[in-house]
Amino acid sequence: MKAILAIGGSDSAGCSGIQADLKTMSAFDLHGSSVVTTITAQNTREVRENIPMSAEIVRAQLELILSDLTIGAVKTGLLGTSEIIHTIADVLRTKAFNKMPIIVDPVIRASTGKVLLGEDAQSALIKQILPLTTLLTPNAIEASALTGIPIHCAQDAINAGRSLIDLGCESVLIKGGHFNFSPGTDILVLPNQVLTFTGKAIEASNTRGTGCTLASAIAACLTKGMPLPESVQIAKAFVQRSIESSYSIGEGPGPIDVFHCQRYAKIHRAPLGRFHAITNASLQSTYSHIELANLALKGGADVVQYREKSNLDSMSRITIATQIRSLCHEYKANLIVNDRTEIARGACAA
Repeated sequence: MKAILAIGGSDSAGCSGIQADLKTMSAFDLHGSSVVTTITAQNTREVRENIPMSAEIVRAQLELILSDLTIGAVKTGLLGTSEIIHTIADVLRTKAFNKMPIIVDPVIRASTGKVLLGEDAQSALIKQILPLTTLLTPNAIEASALTGIPIHCAQDAINAGRSLIDLGCESVLIKGGHFNFSPGTDILVLPNQVLTFTGKAIEASNTRGTGCTLASAIAACLTKGMPLPESVQIAKAFVQRSIESSYSIGEGPGPIDVFHCQRYAKIHRAPLGRFHAITNASLQSTYSHIELANLALKGGADVVQYREKSNLDSMSRITIATQIRSLCHEYKANLIVNDRTEIARGACAA
């Protein structure tokens, strides 16, 4: 099994931080390893304590993991202090740089509002970690804090992303959860390209761990060899469904549910073999894949197999597979996706 590394803080309530990272990595069938940078005392209502680990124990954790496990990607969250950040950067430069993707979620504040990363640590993050970063995933508030650029529109987000690339990272995903102009939309800024990922703004009270989960899901997709834009799209769909499946565990906001796919499959698994329909739009011109699937399900199919033999791009394939999957859920049928595991995972995450 492939392994992935999460570096960040421990959440005693199990909603965010390292706990959310490891759950997400497991949901993507990867072995999650961890380097703990801080210990927090928190529940769903508040973060009462945030105690950084010593730089020495952080170094020991990181060096031992990288000397033994074959790590497909590194994801960082709350890094604690400037000393810890210097230590992590030193080890990654010598042992991991250029060997694997490094996804950085620049955690500055808790969702409850408590400041978790001081100004000196933020400066160290910019100078030490950004030059090693494959993808930075700030929300609008974090992007503004790191660049000094207020974000009021999409162009502001793009400008902040380009400013962060100028500071050394390869790419920036500005998350749209705090956008006033287009909530639910994320903006991926690359050196020579900008991609927009639209999504629905979900009204939910239980949203703990969304940022950790998104970054970990992107890291998981990259570990599996998927391109960055496709990894972002799959991770975004995965988080949206996890929010829709979120649950309460205390008096404050609860966590999102990263195991939604597994739980749904256990409840709605249909028996195989009675009527297996295959969609292949290239063999006829009357119906689309969606229409073929709908007709088959109305006719009693237990299984719909999405077969795409055209040169359609991956994002369009995921969209079609996701729509077919929704129909299959409605009829309690199974979906099979031909050949492309990333398309199947994208549809499952949506």
